[in-house]
Amino acid sequence: PANITVRGATRYKSLRFTWTDGTPVQVSFVSKGRSKSQVAIQHGKLPDKAAVERVKADWADRLDALAGALTGK
Repeated sequence: PANITVRGATRYKSLRFTWTDGTPVQVSFVSKGRSKSQVAIQHGKLPDKAAVERVKADWADRLDALAGALTGK
């Protein structure tokens, strides 16, 4: 697991933390009905386009793993 520093949270709605490289991350959760929800991630202050692409792929992998764990797929 990543060693992060949580900066704040609103129960069932959002989480703000500092990533291991010092960059800020905000995660938002939105209910989409009884059995669905939406997760949005904003990872800021990345140094260049290569870092943006790398982080984008990493978050996509993590969200895919979460979806698999939640659905059993």
